[in-house]
Amino acid sequence: CQVGYEESGEPACDGHKWSNVHLAEEVLFACTITILTIFLAEICVEMWALTPCIFFKQIFYALDFVIVTVSIALELTFHFAHKDLLEELAGLLVFGRLWRFVRIGHGIIEVTSEFTHQQYEELMEYANECAEELEANHLMVPETTKRVKKMISDLNDTSHGGHSRQS
Repeated sequence: CQVGYEESGEPACDGHKWSNVHLAEEVLFACTITILTIFLAEICVEMWALTPCIFFKQIFYALDFVIVTVSIALELTFHFAHKDLLEELAGLLVFGRLWRFVRIGHGIIEVTSEFTHQQYEELMEYANECAEELEANHLMVPETTKRVKKMISDLNDTSHGGHSRQS
């Protein structure tokens, strides 16, 4: 390849000066395809476990599937065919990948919230048992504040289906 610029104004290949950059590009391409393939395998396992009918009813699962599949297709296309029109879609590709990480972050927060909820539920069961024991022994149960009543109500609502989880 020639040193300098092509007629289109893009830099031309300089095999002597930038060989490390080309090597880094190839390594990063391989890493990208590997990561996207792992994501796609994870999504396919989820689809198999849930069945495709249930999987595609969940908008975020379907969106993840589309984003990862399109990312792999575009990444391979960008690597092997450098077309100007496809390069303009790079912004959408970046947005889709960022969305995937937002979804992973949301999943982490959701799991943490469920774990915390389970701990509070055990605590509420214990508090209810204590209140029953006090009443059974004819002892006065401390009065509950409005804030505590609201917390109990919220906890009971989420325990009985008031909180719908979509991942």
